[in-house]
Amino acid sequence: AVRASTSPPAPVYAPSSNLSSVPRLTGSDNYQSWSVLLMRYLIALRLWSIVNGTELKPTAVAEQESWIVRDSNAIYIIATTLDPSLQHHAASETLTSHALWTTLKATYVASSTLALFLKFKRYFTYACNEGSSIASQLEEQGRLWTEVADSGILAKSDTLCVFGLLTSLPDSYANFVE
Repeated sequence: AVRASTSPPAPVYAPSSNLSSVPRLTGSDNYQSWSVLLMRYLIALRLWSIVNGTELKPTAVAEQESWIVRDSNAIYIIATTLDPSLQHHAASETLTSHALWTTLKATYVASSTLALFLKFKRYFTYACNEGSSIASQLEEQGRLWTEVADSGILAKSDTLCVFGLLTSLPDSYANFVE
């Protein structure tokens, strides 16, 4: 016969309440790092399933209060990591954490053609500085390449051709490009 373990369950990691490891979301420029760190934080607090929409509000009245409290906690956590200029996204009283997360993703994920072009341009115009550490500069260039590669742009030869042309334009054409 198999005996049930009598040892207590392993403790659940409880992150600090100040969210110091999660940067404030300021826009498309830091959405990716913000969303990954905040998602990990919400997973640790066991709130991610509500935020990502896999745990829906229960239909049984007895279970709704607990879900509403957890959803409100998630909204609060997300809202406290938003730059003051972005707080309007969390202003609605009827908002759910899933709706807030979805809105922020739709608004700030850098998948537009301009965002892709700017990633491309940052990588292909990156220049190492004489006075800085070569290791840190190569690391930065590697990070920029990862952004380009992860964007999916390398599979679009027509887009690459246009981006190459736009990158070659002199700085006086910046308004035309952006």
